[in-house]
Parts: sequence; structure tokens; C-alpha cells
Amino acid sequence: MGSSKVWSILALLIGISGLGLSGYMYFFTIPQLTRQQQSGIQNSWYDTYTGPSVDVNTVDTPIPNLSVVATVNSGESLHVLFTTDAFFESGVGIELLYVYITLNGFKVLQPNAMFGAQYGLKIWIELTLPYTNRTIAPGAYFISMVAVAPGSTALKSLYDMTLLAYTFR
Repeated sequence: MGSSKVWSILALLIGISGLGLSGYMYFFTIPQLTRQQQSGIQNSWYDTYTGPSVDVNTVDTPIPNLSVVATVNSGESLHVLFTTDAFFESGVGIELLYVYITLNGFKVLQPNAMFGAQYGLKIWIELTLPYTNRTIAPGAYFISMVAVAPGSTALKSLYDMTLLAYTFR
């Protein structure tokens, strides 16, 4: 009779620990899995420009007809990717072409895409500019592009551009 009492108490303890483990799974593990499932790309926006070439001057040249408005929510980071084909002609000396992202009209200096050549070269290139901000404040952001060729003496033009922005949790 005494041994069945021990087995009953042991079975009761196993049942209680199973119930405790089930409660732990339900209240702690499952909500965490749900949060993990919600991570990844949250929203994305893009725009393309395939119109006439955009000639880049010695002053900031906004890229026309290429922009997106991205909405960043709390806990999200902002990622932007810009790609373009460029025709680059250099006069004498070293000449440079810079492309920058603008957020709400303000030029982001770093990172930037830069290309340089010297002594009368004519080159077709592809430029890619990635941008990531993991600590950006929540809100709406107007994203556009600007290019400049400081001290340029020859033609620099951009073609076939794509602007992609997405938020990530």
C-alpha cells in the first residue's frame, strides 16, 4: 500500500511539472516565435527612371522623377539601394562623379557612390549606392537622389536608374 502512495505522489509531481512546462511554452516561447516571424522586410517602395539622360553638373544636380516616400515604424531600420548606369568623360586631369542620397531634402554625405577617371577617358560604368540606418526615428521620409561632378570639364550623364527603399525589423 505504501508503494502505491509513492507512485501516486510521483505521478502527481510529474503531472504538475508537465503542466508548468506547458505554461512556460504557452506564455514565453510561443510569443517569442511570433515576434521572430514578424522580423524581416516590413515594407518596400521603389521607383525607376528610364527617360532621357540626366547630365551632371559642377553643382548638386537632383535626379528628376525618381523618389519614394518611406514610412518607418518604431523598431524598424531603413535600407536604401540606388543603381544607375553612367557615361563618364574626363577632360584633363582627374575628374570625379559623386552620387548621394537625400532624406527629406538633406544630403546624406556618407555613404556615397564615387567614380573618377583622368586624361580624356570615355567610360560606361554602373554605380551602386547602398544606405542603411538602423537608428532612424519613426516617421515618413522623402528619399531622392542628387549627383555632382565638382570641377568637371567634360560630360557626365546618368541613365536607367532604380531607387529601392525598405524597412526591416
